[in-house]
This record gives sequence, C-alpha cells and structure tokens, in this order.
Amino acid sequence: MRRMYEDPDCQAILLVDAENAFNSLNRMVALHNMKYTCPSFFRYLVNTYRQPANLFLGDTDESLLSQEGTTQGDTSAMGMYADSLMPLIEGLKSHICRDLKQIFYADDAASAGKLVNIKGWWTSLQSNGPIYGYHPKP
Repeated sequence: MRRMYEDPDCQAILLVDAENAFNSLNRMVALHNMKYTCPSFFRYLVNTYRQPANLFLGDTDESLLSQEGTTQGDTSAMGMYADSLMPLIEGLKSHICRDLKQIFYADDAASAGKLVNIKGWWTSLQSNGPIYGYHPKP
C-alpha cells in the first residue's frame, strides 16, 4: 500500500470491505470456477460443499441448511474464498482498469490510481462482486 500511495500518479486510494463475505460466497459459482482454476483443490471442495449441510440448533431436532458461504473453522475456507474471487479480480484488472493498482486480501480490497479509474473500478466491483458473493460495503 505504501508504494501505491507514494506513486506520483496516485490521486487516491479506496479501501473496501465486503459485507459478511465468507458467509455470502456463492458456493455453486465458486465450485464451478474452482473446477477450472484449481482442479486438484476442486476435488476436495466438491465433496465438502456440493450439498447443503444441516446445522443443528442446540439440543433440539431443529436444523438450518447451510447453502452458501464457507463453513466456519474449515481450514480450506480461505483458499476456497480467495480462489473463487479470482475471476472477479482478474476481470477488474484486465477489462476495467489496466492503469489501476489493486490488492485483495480475504474480504478486503484496495485500489489506487487516478480518481476516474477508481470510480470505474468501484462501479464494476459493486455490480460484478455480488455474482461471486462479494458484496462491497458502501
């Protein structure tokens, strides 16, 4: 971030956090993308996430279906989340703002550069992010 900020062409930096990111991940889109971006990891994830899991509530027989997002405590959650966002990140980088620098770490994102490019990046992130379960906070 420091190098981005110190770049003489940098007019601004926009820091973004996603709303409830790991719980909002679109599992089916993530699994579809993982099949092509990381086939060896996909084999494990499809066995873990292809069907909704029952989440039992206390000492009752009631349960909720976990149908979206990653499972809390799953050691593969960060890898799944990060890799599932790669099409979004690559799309932002190559199609929207080639002259913009961007960084993603978990559900945090940042872009730096000229204001007009940051505006285009933000608009694209708002419209394309939810497809992948990335809902930027306003």
